[in-house]
Amino acid sequence: MVLSETGSFSISFFLILVSVLLNGSAAAGLDRPVTPSVSREQILLAQKTQEQKPGKMERIVAAIPVRALSNVPLLAGVKKGFYRQEGLEIDVVQMSSTPAITGMITGDILVDFHTSAIRAPVTGRPIRMIGYMVDRLNWHLYAKPEIKRVEDLKGKVLAVTDVGGNVTYISQLMLEKHGLGGFGKDAEMFPTGSMQSSTLALLARQVDAALVGTEMGIKAEAKGFHVIARASDYVPLGLGGMSASLETLKSRSDTVKRFLRGSIRSLQFIRSDKNKAEGAEFFAQFLNLSRGDAELIYAQSKDYYSPNGSISREGLKFEVALLAQQLGLKKEVSVDEVADFTLLREVQVELGLK
Repeated sequence: MVLSETGSFSISFFLILVSVLLNGSAAAGLDRPVTPSVSREQILLAQKTQEQKPGKMERIVAAIPVRALSNVPLLAGVKKGFYRQEGLEIDVVQMSSTPAITGMITGDILVDFHTSAIRAPVTGRPIRMIGYMVDRLNWHLYAKPEIKRVEDLKGKVLAVTDVGGNVTYISQLMLEKHGLGGFGKDAEMFPTGSMQSSTLALLARQVDAALVGTEMGIKAEAKGFHVIARASDYVPLGLGGMSASLETLKSRSDTVKRFLRGSIRSLQFIRSDKNKAEGAEFFAQFLNLSRGDAELIYAQSKDYYSPNGSISREGLKFEVALLAQQLGLKKEVSVDEVADFTLLREVQVELGLK
């Protein structure tokens, strides 16, 4: 049950769905054997839940980059049957951003969860953001035990994922907000390529501090590193944006609304304290964590999830402006060219949410 890297994109998805129908509905894990011609990142992750008897279902595909905190509600909603209650059978497929964007445009993918998907509408492609799973960043600046404040980073080295990305921008903003000159002046950057690599560099004490997500930070905390700043206190950015094509929003609006309704139910489930035991179990299962780590990360993360699938207009405007700056665009890009929350608002009204 994999996506071929060659041949027609549409044919590839057809083969996946035929394979699913023929082989049943067990959720597939990342440890499934992979043939040499198939990329591991393209393995089918989650299929239909067995918690309800199947009725007449509409099968759709949702693309994710990796299993991460931002898409735990999606996977939990599949397992809990929230989407099936909306008449949707969801195949969650892990793939890179480029085929995900292509799949949305061809109609093979209904919705995409790549953080980088927002680049598509910013650069004029027929994609729109339709909602968010995480309405504020759960990235924290971890530092060596002897470093107590951001001001103590003068003359120190900070890990960043890449030179021109959001991690670098936010790290520099943190330094400047605390009176430091930023990278190249009062501090130095150490590009690592990913938050996981930044965490490893911190644990190896190759760097003095690193801005990483909660799931990575828990490893740093276990080794005595601690939080000296939180990204959500400096920028109004969100994570886990959901995107769809303009054609899908026009021709399959009812399907998108049902997907959004199931997503909001999933978010409410994850956020609820009464579900913390089951929520932590989903964290352990989907993120490959020990039960103890899952409980800690769940407790630290659940309030970062959006209560209704929204993100603030201020946060979205900030993200668009930052991305336009990083891409060197001269034309101003408006929020309305990037996002369409019309269907989300309709669902919120139907559910009595504001």
